[in-house]
Amino acid sequence: MLTLASSYGSTSVSITQCSKTSTGAYSQLWQSAGRIGYRGFAGVGAKREGDGKTPTGVFTFGTAFGRSNPGAPNGYIKLVPNSCWGSTVGAASYNRYFTGACAPADESMYKYVNTAYQQGLLINYNTKPIRAGYGSAIFFHVSTGATTAGCISTDYKTVVTTIRTTGPGDVVVQGVASAVIAAAPNFANGSFVRAAENGRVYRMLGRAPLWLSSCVDGCVGLTNTTQSVINALPKVPTDGTFLRAAETGRVYRVVGGAPLWLSSCVDRCAGLVN
Repeated sequence: MLTLASSYGSTSVSITQCSKTSTGAYSQLWQSAGRIGYRGFAGVGAKREGDGKTPTGVFTFGTAFGRSNPGAPNGYIKLVPNSCWGSTVGAASYNRYFTGACAPADESMYKYVNTAYQQGLLINYNTKPIRAGYGSAIFFHVSTGATTAGCISTDYKTVVTTIRTTGPGDVVVQGVASAVIAAAPNFANGSFVRAAENGRVYRMLGRAPLWLSSCVDGCVGLTNTTQSVINALPKVPTDGTFLRAAETGRVYRVVGGAPLWLSSCVDRCAGLVN
């Protein structure tokens, strides 16, 4: 799953669920809108208790919870009146579920059983090991329409679908897109990039992405990014770029955004891309 914001401070995210196909590409299953902490994403490693930010990183999912089990395959906690999540820094219960008397800093989960926590799923942030003060109670839960204190929230149907289909090892990649996804400066001429949401593969040609209907040269060194990053790249190759049509062997040089056919190589066709 990809949960991406456009910038630090933004509290709205796009949530995209992908699955790996038999070819190794990723295809998009669904996409929805969501909300995060009221102060947006924290920088990598910068999340702290009570800061109102959502942690950045790659995390597995933990146990689901809520009002009643919708078909979770990996365990489920049915919330009861004394269900608590420990958020008291220094306590043995910090960032753990327990039943009993909630301390003032702890979260009484049952309080939200008919709203945000009617269905939810633990995001395994700061769980192995648990570090005091680095943040607790980071969940994927039902949206109330508002920002959160650090969780990711979205519509009820999406949360339930995620609970039902998440398996061991499935991860959520979350953060500002430019911080967690490779950006344009890393895309060398001739390199291959793939949009993680839909599996579309491109080859970089003079800083512009050329869509491929199938892999050439084995798509060696392929880098995952997002379709939005690809869409923001230049539409035409940089002037001076050499390219060759694989079917005919004809060589062209880009001039003024257009391909100029060459009867023979000039400048040794340096950096030529098939």
